[in-house]
Amino acid sequence: MDIEIRPRNKFKEHLSNLHDKSEDILFFLIRKTPDKLIPPFFMTWFENYLDKRSKELQQEIIRQQWKQAYL
Repeated sequence: MDIEIRPRNKFKEHLSNLHDKSEDILFFLIRKTPDKLIPPFFMTWFENYLDKRSKELQQEIIRQQWKQAYL
């Protein structure tokens, strides 16, 4: 397994943190909003987004576990 160490890209980290925080805020607002006020198309999109995001996070967890196993 080849592991390449690169210098941290602070701009990418900042964008990633910004994305994570905006995601958290959006989830918080949707959770606090009554279901009757949210349009159905938005809820469908939101469910699809959550499924996609959870799969991405699961893949990232598996990648991290494999990296730790090889180190």
